[in-house]
Amino acid sequence: MKFCHFFDTKNVSFLSLILFLAPLCLSHCTDSAPLAQKNKHSLTVSFGPAPSTLDWHLTTDFRSSTVNINTMQGLFTYDLDSNSVSVRPQLVKTFENKSFKKWQFCLRASVQWSDGRPLLAQHFVDGWQRLLAPETASPSAHQFFHIKGAKEFNSGNLGFEQVGIKPTSSQCFAVELQTADPDFPSLLSAPYTYPIRKEIIAAHPNTWTHPENWVGLGPYNLANGDLKQTLLLEKNAKHWSKKPFIENIEIQWIEDKNTAVRLFRKKKIDLVKSPDFDQVQALNLEKYYVTQKGVGIYFLGFNLTRTGVQDRALRQRIKRSIDYTRLQQLFGHDVTPTKTIVPWSIFNDTPLPVKTTNAPSSKSSQPQKLVLYSNNSPLHKKTLEHINYVLKKNYDISSEIKLSDAATYFSDLRSKYSADLYRLSWTPAQITPMGFLKIFAKDSANNFSHYRSDTFNKQLSQYWKVSDPKQRRSIEKKLEQQLLHNDLVVIPLFRHIQSYLLNSEKFDYTPHFSERLEFARILPTDRQ
Repeated sequence: MKFCHFFDTKNVSFLSLILFLAPLCLSHCTDSAPLAQKNKHSLTVSFGPAPSTLDWHLTTDFRSSTVNINTMQGLFTYDLDSNSVSVRPQLVKTFENKSFKKWQFCLRASVQWSDGRPLLAQHFVDGWQRLLAPETASPSAHQFFHIKGAKEFNSGNLGFEQVGIKPTSSQCFAVELQTADPDFPSLLSAPYTYPIRKEIIAAHPNTWTHPENWVGLGPYNLANGDLKQTLLLEKNAKHWSKKPFIENIEIQWIEDKNTAVRLFRKKKIDLVKSPDFDQVQALNLEKYYVTQKGVGIYFLGFNLTRTGVQDRALRQRIKRSIDYTRLQQLFGHDVTPTKTIVPWSIFNDTPLPVKTTNAPSSKSSQPQKLVLYSNNSPLHKKTLEHINYVLKKNYDISSEIKLSDAATYFSDLRSKYSADLYRLSWTPAQITPMGFLKIFAKDSANNFSHYRSDTFNKQLSQYWKVSDPKQRRSIEKKLEQQLLHNDLVVIPLFRHIQSYLLNSEKFDYTPHFSERLEFARILPTDRQ
């Protein structure tokens, strides 16, 4: 306990001093209790280490996106109260299109920013201009390249006035695409499509996402804290829709999941994302364990710029070596094995049939040295250790495992990294088959395989020229066939199993397969 000096103690009796200091030190000198302990409608959560930024044009990780979708909103959102992948209007009141190529969006008139300013169509135009601007260097800019002139503007070869994004009134704006896209509204649920306030970014270019400068549109505001230890969210009194039951959210940034689980057991945290099930069992916390299948995919990608894996026969041997049964035994409740990139079942369809071949028992006569790279989470470390083992056992191929913290890892992937295989976890903001496939387009910022296939990109171009659902589905399956078998660019491993520890004595929550964590959907058990 810290000792506090409040006044001169020379003329105060020892007993009086103790009686006076005790309550003061209890209230001022000890660490404060978690926010969730102060208010029964407050929630304390942990879903990993702090992200590097909350700028929705720059980030691609789950943690920052979770903050964004709770403090901001877009034109559309996924209907999390259904089992479909359809989107529903959010900030858009009406929309229409001509042949899925020319779109018009008009906003709800009642929407205000958290500082009371009305939401304008220009704010969306400004946001999309910043997303596409070359100086922003957004990893998500390529998602809008099928907007007329967007790619050329992003390359610095065209002015924004020639891009197909125009305000038509204070509440409406028009978008013209290069080619028809019936799925365009589903793209507009992603955080990188959110509007901005240019004047706030201009006034605080490096700190506009900090709580002291924050303005938002979501059910919660950034109230206090930082991206180091704790971030506080509070209910947005200006929010246009129904106010959430949970009034305050305390986000504790904790890198070690076991630490978060121990804090949950001590009732200092109400929700922990992706806890280790072995520890959940060891601490007898199974009754608080909530799961739901997700759409996200874990896969191994080949870095095709590396000589070591440019031989397709070698890539095929690596693929054959993976023992999915053993991996399931290693990870148990955390994942479910998969051999497809697209989760076809949620689209009520099946993948193309493919032939599977068992790994041969003979060993390679020419051992090779490979570098396997991932972030340092236990799941990914175990995955690479398994691959390292089976490559040595089946083919006498030696490999080196390289691990980094998440920030360093993704920074390396976005530059020239020295590894033959990388591990990636991918949950697209646009939950469509194409959302899983187009990251391998030649102009995708997330194409960490450096895959450059004329055939693949021609099929992509053809896809954007058709609007018939059957034709599109046919192209999607051919694209997946190209990635997984013809060119063997990636090896699917698992689907996410969303898992949470939830204080069910205080809160109710049902995860959605989209893997969005919206705090407004977490309800107190005493909400009558």
